[in-house]
Amino acid sequence: MVTPEKHKRGGCLIKVAAWCIAIIVFLIAGVGAFVYYKLSSDLPSIEILDNFRPSLASLVYDDKGEKVHEFYIERRIWTPIDDVPPQMLNAIIAVEDTRFYAHGGVDWLGIIRAAWANFRKRSIKQGASTITQQLARLLFLTSERTIERKIREAILARQIEDRLPKKRILEYYLNEIYLGSGAYGVSAAAQTYFGKPLRELSLPQFALLAGLPRAPSRYSPFNNPGLARERRDFALNRMLEEGFITGEQCREAIASPLNTADKADPSSSCVGAWYFEHIRRTALDVFRAPSEGPKDDEEDEGRLYGASASDVIYRNGLNIYSTVNMKLQAIAERAVDKGLRELDKRMGFRGPLEDALLDGELKREDLEPGILSYAAVQSCGADSIEVIFGDDIPGTIDKKWFKWALNGKSQLDLATGAVIEVKVTDGYSAEAEGAVPLALEQPPVVEGALVAIDLNTGDVKAMAGGRSFAVSEFNRAVQSRRQPGSAFKPVIYTAAIDSGMIPTDIILDVPVYVDEVEKIWKPQNYGERVFGPVTLQTAIEKSKNLATINLIKRLSPELAVEYARLLGIKSHLEPVPSLALGSIGVSLLELTSLYGVIATGGKRFDPVFMKRITDHSGAELFGQKPQFEQIISPMTAYVMIHMLKGVIQRGTGIRAKGLGHNLAGKTGTSNDFIDAWFIGFSPDLVVGAWVGFDELKPIGQGESGARAALPIWIEFMKGALEDQPETDFPVPDGIVFRLIDADSGELATERTANAILEAFVGGAEPIDQTANRPQRTRRFSEIDIGL
Repeated sequence: MVTPEKHKRGGCLIKVAAWCIAIIVFLIAGVGAFVYYKLSSDLPSIEILDNFRPSLASLVYDDKGEKVHEFYIERRIWTPIDDVPPQMLNAIIAVEDTRFYAHGGVDWLGIIRAAWANFRKRSIKQGASTITQQLARLLFLTSERTIERKIREAILARQIEDRLPKKRILEYYLNEIYLGSGAYGVSAAAQTYFGKPLRELSLPQFALLAGLPRAPSRYSPFNNPGLARERRDFALNRMLEEGFITGEQCREAIASPLNTADKADPSSSCVGAWYFEHIRRTALDVFRAPSEGPKDDEEDEGRLYGASASDVIYRNGLNIYSTVNMKLQAIAERAVDKGLRELDKRMGFRGPLEDALLDGELKREDLEPGILSYAAVQSCGADSIEVIFGDDIPGTIDKKWFKWALNGKSQLDLATGAVIEVKVTDGYSAEAEGAVPLALEQPPVVEGALVAIDLNTGDVKAMAGGRSFAVSEFNRAVQSRRQPGSAFKPVIYTAAIDSGMIPTDIILDVPVYVDEVEKIWKPQNYGERVFGPVTLQTAIEKSKNLATINLIKRLSPELAVEYARLLGIKSHLEPVPSLALGSIGVSLLELTSLYGVIATGGKRFDPVFMKRITDHSGAELFGQKPQFEQIISPMTAYVMIHMLKGVIQRGTGIRAKGLGHNLAGKTGTSNDFIDAWFIGFSPDLVVGAWVGFDELKPIGQGESGARAALPIWIEFMKGALEDQPETDFPVPDGIVFRLIDADSGELATERTANAILEAFVGGAEPIDQTANRPQRTRRFSEIDIGL
């Protein structure tokens, strides 16, 4: 029986308990409020989301508008949510956050469900971070595993949901999430793993990407294809459970292979590395603040977005439209490599390689003719060398493929285990079994460079700055200044023609002593031969040094400097007679552009590497259009073209005659065979090739421009002119042609044995063998340029 006293006492206890609960609730609420205030007071402001600017990769396009390179800190290709395929959206929601459209940033039901599942399995099998929470962590927090970070993450997620619509949150997430192999966002991951745009992926490929956020390295198809497939199949089953796909779609997708692309670093393409590095440097100059001089890339104060020039290039998602032609670029790099290897073999075999490692990842199924690899010698005989290379692939080098290295010996002295460089020969067949036919190679120590410019636009179509960008990033096409030797002679002959001389004028090829800079200089011809009276045409065709020295003395070195400047040479020049033989330093790009002035009929232009740059929205930030300025008369230019055609038809460039097109050019060799050049052109393309060591030392006895550089030029032009119609240089008004005796320079007769067709400016051509020709006055340059 409950007495009044007991009832009263019980009521007191209830009141006490209620007060205790209230106090506890108050304390918990107070502590919670304090924790919330404490942790939220120093949270980063999400207001930056209103003007969010992600770090985007800048894309480089070739002359056909195809993407060929990227510059980035984080490789990201921003894709608007409306451009993301629905199956990609469904896949990521099925795997990462099935209640994305229902929760307000934190999925409490998901937390309870994950906690229960983890409790049942006695391990952490499920997470509960929503897409919004993950975005908060990506943008504002670190990845540390603490309660404090999780609370901050939840607070930020709630704030993000209040500020942004679901569509925008999903867009940010899909473009920010790291998916492994340097790829940020689903579009960059599509290019990385499958080599194609996101819109072209298939259902199983969408599922593979959706499975990566949890552990990008662990589930990477490059690192662990088995685990990647399991994770992909898990994503497909989740899509099935959520009703995003049918059972038949799921089964077909699970049965499909991964179909990933070859693993590659898109920022360091095998082809075009020097070209892209030059573009990077040029773009840095574009975006430097005008008041700032050159600085280290990381410190440049830029004039766009208030960011450094480096940040503009690497983080702002620029579109850089270059002029490179990737077909010609590949031809250029192969031509340089082939030419340098042929030259290097003439220097002799240097023996086994030090510190070279075999490529164990090279499989037999990857082999094809031309592939280079390191190999370990197994046995070395007089008629063959047996090796192992790649993934324990046997190979044999027949004597004809190492004969170049014998140097009079009966066989090579190669110990077992010695490492050498080999190349798969054209005789290799994938169907054949046994030892792979190989050729002995060695990495060249000599360097070279090549540049090719479209004469119709001024666009630089190809540029190889050396033999191997991986070995040396120094760009010898633009950063090196070397003596051009006789390749500089067209400047002198252009000055002569423009001053009133004609190709058949006689100049003496005789010994001359020159007082130059307080010393006596005695130039010599190649081979130290003297030819006496020769025509200007013969002097340039046969590259007669003594005749050219006498010519510059007749014109004056000062006039030669004026014409060099007029034709585009910016390097330092001294008005001395040795200038006629290229005693100054110029870059390959500089000299090739000079020949372009002649080839275009006397029009000077600045070579174009980048046509325009836009931001990621397409707004133009920089543009460069071709600008041609007529600086010598078309008639003078054409006479020079015709004279330089003679170099290939009958002179030092005759090896190029076999190409069968209308071509013109000039060889060049500096003193002691230190530099070898050939610059030449067709009606549409001017190409320059240089060979030499980085340090100033001889290439080798007899390694002239005709022997060392011309083969590279020929190899490139062979590929560039393939399937191209044969065209000729347009003849301007005022040009006349006469059949000339090449030896005397007089009009040819029926009895002339060595007759050639010569071009003249109308009114200056020979009339007959006895007529006196009045000296023609200087025309275009004197009147319009003021020389």
